[in-house]
Amino acid sequence: MKKNIYVSGSLAYDRIMDFPGYFSEHILPEKIHMLSVTFQVNSIKEKFGGHRRQYCLCVELTGDTPGDCRRHRT
Repeated sequence: MKKNIYVSGSLAYDRIMDFPGYFSEHILPEKIHMLSVTFQVNSIKEKFGGHRRQYCLCVELTGDTPGDCRRHRT
């Protein structure tokens, strides 16, 4: 018997930023209660992602193919 698998979740673009250094170099422990920071990054990449895409990939690893996920592969 074939089972239907329905996957719900968000589809989004992930923005991956290349930050040179460590966050701990910019965050002061004594001021953590009023944290407000801005970071300069070397580069930024935008990739298609979101929770739903990850769920689909996990289901596909089991050998099944949820029909709704085939349209969203990258």
